[in-house]
Amino acid sequence: MTQDSSQHSELKKTLPGDAIEMSGTVSKFLYNAHGDCDGLILDGDKQIHFPPHLSVEVLRSMKVWDKIQVHGRKLAAIGLTIAASITLPSGTRIVDNGPPGKH
Repeated sequence: MTQDSSQHSELKKTLPGDAIEMSGTVSKFLYNAHGDCDGLILDGDKQIHFPPHLSVEVLRSMKVWDKIQVHGRKLAAIGLTIAASITLPSGTRIVDNGPPGKH
């Protein structure tokens, strides 16, 4: 089993909702009340959430109009996808391994 496969198996165990993989274009970044980026809009209508501890890495790594791939869990009841990893066109992956100091 590859490391990616084991990470995705763990994802299924830890996040609610249906596993999903989607690609699209970043339309907009979303910010929480503390000013941290904690989400984005993909293709103008798909809301993607990620934890605020990834804010700096996300904003440093991508911009509006970038095409990305998201692997995560879809919470259909609220129309939100929780990202476990984001893959950039360069192949670089931003992976949520939990907050710093919690590994």
